[in-house]
Amino acid sequence: MIGIAYVGPSALTASGPEQVRISPVNVAVPNEGDVFNLWYQGPTGRARIDDSIKNNNFYVDHINFTGNKTKNEIDSQAVTVQSRFLDGHLVSLLGWRTDEATSFERLTAEQINDLTGSTSPYLDDGNFKPENYILQDTPSSVEEGDTFTGSVVAHVPGEWTESLPLAPRFSFHWGESENFSPAGLRRDVFLNVLSPPTGETSEYGFSVELAKKHFIRFNWFETASAGANSGLNAALVSNRQAYRLERMVAEPQNTGWTFAENKAAMTAGLDGVDPIPNINSYAELESAIIGLLPAELQSQYNYRVVNQNGNYTVESQSFGGQVATASVLAKGFEIDLVSNPTPNWRISVNVGKQETVQSDSAPLASQLANTVLSNIESTGLRDLRVSPTFGANETVFGEYNRLVLVPLNGVLAKDGTTSIEQRKWRANFVTNYRFSRDSFLKGFSVGGAIRWQDKVGIGYGQLYTDEAGIVPDLNNPFFAPSSWNGDVWTSYERKLSERINWRIQLNVRNLIGEDNDIPVRANPDGSIAVIRIPNERTWFITNTFEF
Repeated sequence: MIGIAYVGPSALTASGPEQVRISPVNVAVPNEGDVFNLWYQGPTGRARIDDSIKNNNFYVDHINFTGNKTKNEIDSQAVTVQSRFLDGHLVSLLGWRTDEATSFERLTAEQINDLTGSTSPYLDDGNFKPENYILQDTPSSVEEGDTFTGSVVAHVPGEWTESLPLAPRFSFHWGESENFSPAGLRRDVFLNVLSPPTGETSEYGFSVELAKKHFIRFNWFETASAGANSGLNAALVSNRQAYRLERMVAEPQNTGWTFAENKAAMTAGLDGVDPIPNINSYAELESAIIGLLPAELQSQYNYRVVNQNGNYTVESQSFGGQVATASVLAKGFEIDLVSNPTPNWRISVNVGKQETVQSDSAPLASQLANTVLSNIESTGLRDLRVSPTFGANETVFGEYNRLVLVPLNGVLAKDGTTSIEQRKWRANFVTNYRFSRDSFLKGFSVGGAIRWQDKVGIGYGQLYTDEAGIVPDLNNPFFAPSSWNGDVWTSYERKLSERINWRIQLNVRNLIGEDNDIPVRANPDGSIAVIRIPNERTWFITNTFEF
């Protein structure tokens, strides 16, 4: 059943996403005893391809949402030493930190079976078993990591440069730091526990102060990380088994089909060709689908179709936290300027550039995906309809290609290329002026800020290759335009007494700048698929009392 919710006025005459208006949807959470009149498609018995529209009352008994329970403990210790040499002209900082991350998972299906005599996560009344939320006594993983930080700042003695124009003062800096991110329990697609992501950052640069009024800092940095999340939904590589078992084995039996009827529906459109001549029962089909996974994963997931009083359901052991990892290298440069042209006027400017390259993406996920694909081909399941009782034409390969191979190949194709999903340049400008005490506007201040961001990639065209199938066309990216916004504020300050100072300030955020819908994702043909509503203009007043 597919639910459709109308969240605004009709969009039939809209010429683009900017004309679509969304209204708030206030729907109460269903409670036990509530009655809902629903429209749905097709009968509940055999011949589900009947697409007539039905109508009936549905009574809410109880609602179960999925649940899980984990526990993460992090024990950290750190030591920092700062030293000054050469009359403070050389400053060093050394730091050491150790982290121990301990993760606990809930009981496995086998442990629940030992306690209750059944691997099912449900009680007879349909509620979850309390045993599902008991933590194991032994941790699933214990990860330790030591990280070091070091930096040096060298200040050129002022007497060496005070005779130069504007009496410049120079400083040079260098630093390196290691990173250890206790990210909780993570597994690869083969269900092995992964170490937490690690990284290393180095930066260097220099700064100069002019006439004790202007300060400029130049900084270059590079960050390399390993074990980061590649962005691929790793769980889909192996977890599509439950979907196939439900649609190809459980649902046909619940509909009342014999296996012969089911096989005829699965092979419809193949011109009488039977790609699975050796599969002639639901048990054999179930075994073939489970066998798409390597043996070690079959035993861990324990996928199975269970007959409970004539109702066929799919059960398995669940594993959370599956990720496909990648290595990431980010390089950047930034300039910071702080200036006081007059005692009452302050200006701040920041300009930055950053580029990120991802590599070694999802190697284990790619390995497993190719294994499953090879098994789909060799077992003859490739061209079978994956949802025969619904009359859908999508095949086992089509479904796997759409949800697993296309996203995987998209990630792999971008390995070694600069990410367009990150804005390359950004700039910020802030200024504030406080009127002098001898002015008739004494106590008042006015200021403003401008924020600018470079264009950002929102998608690619697509190419088809014999080796990888559908992949993004890296030479044909689509971009959202650059954006800018500006704020203004004004404040008034005065003493209410010798000990109490009062300040009131009015801020208007996003007073000027872009107010069009912001493209977020583009379709392969370049049309906009997802937009984001721009930030609203906000007014707010704050009162501050200091005493």
